[in-house]
Amino acid sequence: MVVVFAVWFILDRQEIARQMGFLEPFYDTIGLHIFHTGEGLTIGSVRSELVYEDGIMKLVVDGKVVNTTKKVQLIPSIRASALGSDGKVMQDWQIDAPAATVKPGGEVPFRSSINAPKGTVVDINLNYIEKMPDAPE
Repeated sequence: MVVVFAVWFILDRQEIARQMGFLEPFYDTIGLHIFHTGEGLTIGSVRSELVYEDGIMKLVVDGKVVNTTKKVQLIPSIRASALGSDGKVMQDWQIDAPAATVKPGGEVPFRSSINAPKGTVVDINLNYIEKMPDAPE
């Protein structure tokens, strides 16, 4: 029974650490690192601007995902949040990179826009989206 528990504790460590975050330092201590979405990837060269296109005001955001590791990385989706002057999120949307992976030391550009942003946007936050387990149907 102890062996079965130990194997489960090792093989299912990502899920265990997600549900019981206090165990993550323990896993790191014994050399079983818990990887997080977007780890080893940076979002850089981000630029946003308002443009008038086809009769519609659009907020355009572009940048690039850079792989700082020595292995091919999957590119997770990015959540873009448009912030108002009070720092509150006015609008969220998802950005998917045009490629599924990025080579070691490589970069993949992305570009996204939303039509008619709600209010005056003063800042954009970009964060990788944690993939959640599929809900049972």
